[in-house]
Amino acid sequence: MTAQVSDTVVHNGLVYSLAEYEGSGLFDPKDHGFEPVSFMTACWRGFICQYGVVDQQLILIQLRMGLSHVDSEKAKLLKVFGKDCSIDASDWLGATITNISLPVPFDGSMLIGRDFIKHLYVHMGFHPAYKYRDVWELSFHNGRLVAAMDISESMREHRKTHVEELPDPSDVEQTKKWIMDTFSRRRRDKS
Repeated sequence: MTAQVSDTVVHNGLVYSLAEYEGSGLFDPKDHGFEPVSFMTACWRGFICQYGVVDQQLILIQLRMGLSHVDSEKAKLLKVFGKDCSIDASDWLGATITNISLPVPFDGSMLIGRDFIKHLYVHMGFHPAYKYRDVWELSFHNGRLVAAMDISESMREHRKTHVEELPDPSDVEQTKKWIMDTFSRRRRDKS
């Protein structure tokens, strides 16, 4: 398996990885009639979103998505994202859509991080928030930012006591659970 490319969130002019979240309403291509396909081993789910917080609103800025039939889906992409978006479908199995500016009705909180700590890298799934030095918790109601808190210090404290335990490879059920957990971005720890 492979470590997965994270969605990103532009917050206060900086780009963060979306490490974990709880809630609902993040962008999902299936909600718009698309069936994304994996276009690389680092993106099994078939799409990567870049979000931004603009005027306190969470918006989808850019989408990279694997498509089974790029040419036939271009018109659908324009219909979903508007005539001002830009579609680069030069890849053999996908498209990058920019200038989207689609409001995202997310209700919940997300942990975003930047400055990844390299020695904590595990070649599997998504990386949890504690593996970043700069971590923020953003809370949204219907896509509106209602709270933003720097939780870098609590993540630093968490790293002092937390030891990531890899599963015993001979325990098939434990290994399956661990793999499923690494591919989930649902919040792991309440800090």
